[in-house]
Amino acid sequence: MITIGAYIESLLDGSGRFRTLRELHPETDHNGLPLFSVSGDTVRFSVMHEGRTKSLRCPLTADRKHFMAADIDRILNITNKNNPYMAPCEVRKGEMLVFDTAAAPRWNDIMLCDRPDGVPFPAFLRANLNRSDRKPLRELLRNIVAMAESLAADNISHGNLKPENIYVTPDTKPCAVDFAAGGSHSPAGDDMALGLLALNIFLLGCDPGLYPLLGGMEMFRPVRFRTNERHIRAQAEFIRLRPVTDLTGLLVDMNAAASPIIGRDFAAGRKELCNILSRLSVTPFEPMSLLLGLSSAIVTHEVPVIESTASTGHNGAANHLEDISVLVDFRRCETVCDISDTLVRFRLGGKWGFADRYGRRLPTDEFLSAEDFYEGRAKVETASGCGMIDRAGEYVMPPVYEMLEWHGEENIVTACREGKWEVYDRSGRPLTSGDYDWAGGVAEEVLIVRRGNKFGFITFAGIPVTDIRYDEAYSFRNGNALVTNGNDSYRIDKTGRRV
Repeated sequence: MITIGAYIESLLDGSGRFRTLRELHPETDHNGLPLFSVSGDTVRFSVMHEGRTKSLRCPLTADRKHFMAADIDRILNITNKNNPYMAPCEVRKGEMLVFDTAAAPRWNDIMLCDRPDGVPFPAFLRANLNRSDRKPLRELLRNIVAMAESLAADNISHGNLKPENIYVTPDTKPCAVDFAAGGSHSPAGDDMALGLLALNIFLLGCDPGLYPLLGGMEMFRPVRFRTNERHIRAQAEFIRLRPVTDLTGLLVDMNAAASPIIGRDFAAGRKELCNILSRLSVTPFEPMSLLLGLSSAIVTHEVPVIESTASTGHNGAANHLEDISVLVDFRRCETVCDISDTLVRFRLGGKWGFADRYGRRLPTDEFLSAEDFYEGRAKVETASGCGMIDRAGEYVMPPVYEMLEWHGEENIVTACREGKWEVYDRSGRPLTSGDYDWAGGVAEEVLIVRRGNKFGFITFAGIPVTDIRYDEAYSFRNGNALVTNGNDSYRIDKTGRRV
């Protein structure tokens, strides 16, 4: 198989390693190593080519050196439509020479994806949280709506739309990058992402002070929306902001299912979303005093700031158990999240950690990213990969996985290592050995798996529920699941029979 190290070797010594590309150089860290990230069964490098920053994607699967025909067809379909909100991407077959673990030479496919002029969405947003000039946010909101309408009109989906995959051009137009191969090509995830983008841009236009209270950039993620939703809905109903109420309700419906808008016609779902976003784009920014009060209560009352350790009780003993020097001062943090499983997730100096409500830090590493504790476990990410820790701060799954999802309701983990997905229990013990190309969509004690370009269903113990034979598959709900083969879409039960 081909390792990430093999690609790094070819990038650092590019002479003779590419058939047609010339003057391609990787962007590196302070140690001179190429910057990269892993998503599904591909590795992505940031490179300079022809004076522009681009994304170079390479396959990681053990059994193939080429991208799947379905992925290539999808890339060509999107690129040929010249959608102004999607940065172009090209496939070059057999372009890059790499050596596998047996030292055998292989000419592998690559994807080269453009980076538009502009800045990443998070950087643009932080630079324009200005109480005196909200025109940039209004213009960005209008353009996000135009983006949703354009993607719907062209019937294309990004597949992994999120703030980090969006650039904002100098004329405030959003442009999505890296739409190449992913776990799902359904428009459902795009709709959820676009709805959250529009909703939160509108809220920040109403009051930029909501940014830290609603979780910073975390506010654009579905998991944070579940926390913020009730406060947003209360504010919208209080001042009768019907577009915000309607959009919040639609996002709740999307977020309630493992596969958003499941059971609903995708075209109709996108039309409904675009209609609400269009109304939101012309809705005046309004004061959000109730939302400010509700959301600030999360931070200031549920997560008290330690002011001093000098106070004493009646017997003269110190009331605080810890010296102030070892406690987290939440006032200095860029982000302070809600209490979850009695622990607070915070970001300080760009790194994530955990503490109790009084600021006593969990003895862990500092993480590049982390999710809230749920059912005694939390997903974390370090420079070496994703892992999972318990409430004592100990790793129950070491940070060696490219991707990892903790499904606390079901007490299982789906994780990817060296391009292959498996299912694990809450202690990190493997439950399957199926070498799947993707696993997810957990619902009703069943999950979706993929091999190649076909999907199927298994139990948490790895027992097949169906053969892996469907072109598309969606999570079970109320005992049945939507599947597609060719042009035929239908529902099946948990025995695999059509219903």
